[in-house]
Amino acid sequence: MKLWFSACIVIIGFSCFEADNMPSKKRCKMNVYAKKFRVGYENHFRRATVNTIFFDAETETKDNVINVGRIYNYQPPPHESELCKEDFGEESSENEVDLHYKSFPGAYSGSSSGGIPDLDQDEYDDQDCSIHDKIILGGSSNSAYNPNGFTDCQPSQPIECDPNYRYRTMNGTCNNLLHPLWGARNQCFRRYYQARYTESVVDSLTDGGKAFVFPTTYNDSNLHLVLSLSAVYFSMVSDSGPGQNVSCTFKREQTELNDSLVETIGARFGDFRKSVTGASLPQPRQLSLNIFQNRHRPTEDLTFMFTIYGQTVAHDISLSDFERLPDGASGNCCTQGNENDTACINIQVSADDPFYYQFGVTCLNMFRTLACTACNTNKRQQISGQTAAMDASIVYGPDDNVARELRTNDGTGWRINIAQIQYINYEEYLPNLLGQYYMSEFDLWVQRGSGGTRYNPFVEYGVWNEFSTVAFRLHSMIATDVGALNLQFRNLYSNPALLWQGHLGEILNGVCTVPSEKYDRYDVYDITDFLFQRSGSPYGSDLASLDIQRGRDHGIAPYVYYIYNCSGGDVTIQSFDDLAYNGIISQDDVALLKENYTNVQDVDLYVGLQLEYHSRGAKVGPTAACIIARQFYTLKYGDRFYFEHTGEAGSFTAAQRSSIKQTSLSRLLCDNTYISKVQLNSMLLSSQSNPQVSCNDIPRMDLSLWKES
Repeated sequence: MKLWFSACIVIIGFSCFEADNMPSKKRCKMNVYAKKFRVGYENHFRRATVNTIFFDAETETKDNVINVGRIYNYQPPPHESELCKEDFGEESSENEVDLHYKSFPGAYSGSSSGGIPDLDQDEYDDQDCSIHDKIILGGSSNSAYNPNGFTDCQPSQPIECDPNYRYRTMNGTCNNLLHPLWGARNQCFRRYYQARYTESVVDSLTDGGKAFVFPTTYNDSNLHLVLSLSAVYFSMVSDSGPGQNVSCTFKREQTELNDSLVETIGARFGDFRKSVTGASLPQPRQLSLNIFQNRHRPTEDLTFMFTIYGQTVAHDISLSDFERLPDGASGNCCTQGNENDTACINIQVSADDPFYYQFGVTCLNMFRTLACTACNTNKRQQISGQTAAMDASIVYGPDDNVARELRTNDGTGWRINIAQIQYINYEEYLPNLLGQYYMSEFDLWVQRGSGGTRYNPFVEYGVWNEFSTVAFRLHSMIATDVGALNLQFRNLYSNPALLWQGHLGEILNGVCTVPSEKYDRYDVYDITDFLFQRSGSPYGSDLASLDIQRGRDHGIAPYVYYIYNCSGGDVTIQSFDDLAYNGIISQDDVALLKENYTNVQDVDLYVGLQLEYHSRGAKVGPTAACIIARQFYTLKYGDRFYFEHTGEAGSFTAAQRSSIKQTSLSRLLCDNTYISKVQLNSMLLSSQSNPQVSCNDIPRMDLSLWKES
């Protein structure tokens, strides 16, 4: 990988902090969608199953039961039928298979405090373009796909995938042969819940008729319920596709899968959710000041390299673009005249702000995430510009055009490099983040020796919005001291000169010797007052404020939804005190929430996650661990090219897998920098069990195993 990966660790880490019930029981039944369809004030639930991949869903209204129907039909090849029998058993129940919807009632120490509130807590809403339109429009599995990455109303040419091709595509297509767009770049994020916004959004696809109508004002009795459903609309849906009088109006144009996207949505599409009282939510900067206080709280065992590596992974699997101001306008949303532009979501700063007042700053610049609107979803959705796979796309690029600029194209060594990154993630990073409980519950452990795993083509492969936008933003773990050149973290923002001057090895060695901060409500001032500080400027931005605002920009549901979801419905939060009663958040931190929010259903997910008690052996609380573990289960078992999988085109041999497991992040640092000495595990602080050793004593892979005869 030469110096690319090491440089990416530094550059990303220091500059860019910001997924038909078949009659025969011998069929393989897999819990894939686990969706709820809520119509009016009725609630009918039927768990979707996959057999020979049929999908049935029933939608119940007060007077009608409408069969949305068989959305797609696929006969699996023999090896998939054998996979069902061998790995999951002929009599597998729906609850045994798909762990990316697993809940953890035991992870919360208390018990439920009452009945289910009027929320759709455990309704998973993937709402990526492909899934949403197939459910609504009834297209077939491949015919509804356009090569440009989005669905269309009328069948078009399917994406052609070669099942025998041994390598990934650069843009992520054809990883899942049943769903070629799963995990591809330029796809909408998946969701646990529908996007939470304030405005009324009407999906009018049928001669102007209303398919869905959402309430204009949310409160605790109608929060996010679908008020009406057009039965006429669904009566037009057939196995082959929508009726002839369906009209689709797309809001963006894209000619190629890798083209950049141009935002054209309306001004009031995706207004931020409000309090259940109807008032505005607390200002992000005020929450940052009151809750995310500046304090140094280092971990006892993790190095700063741990945090930087995690940020590298985050940008490898998920990265969004932002809206832009009109041509000729200033690039700053805080500039007079730009404040009300639909591209802007500025953060207000009070005149008496304890830090910014001295500089006269009353606004923090922020742009909205580019929306994904081509699939006519009923709510604003966001798009990911990266492939979902851990495929070193930050090194090789997310598409062929970028790859041609970066790669020498002199071999296929990138498969080996990707395997090393995946191994390091599941062997060194995740166990220290999640702890043994979640690693075991989700089968995330790397197999010992030459052992392998099996790919599951029925796992919904992609990145969840809640993971990317909130749960994996572990920014409170950023430290001030980088352990080298007497530098602080704030000195490294957009400062590549340090790399050109030959300090890469010193910086990487330094972050392996100093601790990360804890994941909690305490942030260092490098990110709350000096984020992205420009040369010559006495101040920067505030990352905690930006993260809270970004969650609202993406329509992330309130925090209490995810407690209910991750506990499997065992823990219901109806008051602030329930958080302490259930042993989730301390009494002191609950008091902080009461001081800053009007209702517990207002609490932002980003805020709630960082106040939780940590799970045993984990560096995060139970709700964050749940969301993160689900995501990495998906990225492991839903990735056909994951390095441990056997029986797939291009799978590594047993000897090659065993050799890959000899690598480590420390080995990569030794091979790609001038570091001569480092801990055996560079993500852990030096100790008697993890001493600093010479690079010559750190195990390495045997690359001769890939030599072609």
